[in-house]
Amino acid sequence: MSHVRSTMQKKSLSPAIIAIASVIIGIALFIVLWPPSERWGPSNSPARQGLYYLYVFLIYVIPGAMAIKLFGQRPEWLAPPGRYVEGAKYSVFSPYALAASAIVAAVATVAGIPGPINIDTVAMVTAFAAAYFGPAVAFLGTSVAFILRYLLGLAPWVATPNIVVAYALMDGGIWAINSYLFWSVVRGRKLKGGVKTVMTLVMAFVGVGVHFFGWCILNYFTNNPYAAAVGSLMWAIGPTGFVISSIVAQIIGWLIGAFYYDSRAAGA
Repeated sequence: MSHVRSTMQKKSLSPAIIAIASVIIGIALFIVLWPPSERWGPSNSPARQGLYYLYVFLIYVIPGAMAIKLFGQRPEWLAPPGRYVEGAKYSVFSPYALAASAIVAAVATVAGIPGPINIDTVAMVTAFAAAYFGPAVAFLGTSVAFILRYLLGLAPWVATPNIVVAYALMDGGIWAINSYLFWSVVRGRKLKGGVKTVMTLVMAFVGVGVHFFGWCILNYFTNNPYAAAVGSLMWAIGPTGFVISSIVAQIIGWLIGAFYYDSRAAGA
């Protein structure tokens, strides 16, 4: 029995090792190639876009895919809240997950319509999806939503259509990673009461860090020379930028998604 358990643990570690190795390689290549250098050309040059696609795949897409794979190894997580039946077969991309992805994509797209108050409502929706549905829905819903927002003219800051797919995949990877980290720490350990609330907040801030690194570090410092990247970063974290509102929106989304899932599970 112990041998079987050891074998299962080794198998479950493989996707995690792949994800960690991919991130390390991506960050190492960022440091070695140093895209903020002037030698990569002006902002959004073809060379910079090529590097950006490379980093997105290594740091976010591959780890996001591994997060989905790890999530799929827990059948009780794949079922709708409170509906798990032991012995039943569940799939990562079940009709439930695909329908949820479509709904998340639609809601996130509508949430991207500019309003009079600068609140990152898209991040609120995606954080909710990550906490409630898991990484597969978070990845699909977020990626599709970004492409739809661009096609509908709701992402005017995108400099060139060549980069849209990279942005969509990075955003999906961000929320897939964040989702698995949340589920493994908060739900995997079956936390309860005040400890669960505190750890939900802790994981929300971890998610903020993963989101910030992608959009404000990897994005700005790959697609721009150093001076332009610093200027973009200063705007993003300033009073007119999106970072402050995004932090608030993400925390709200995480809390609503986490507690709504618990209430549905308890009701079922």
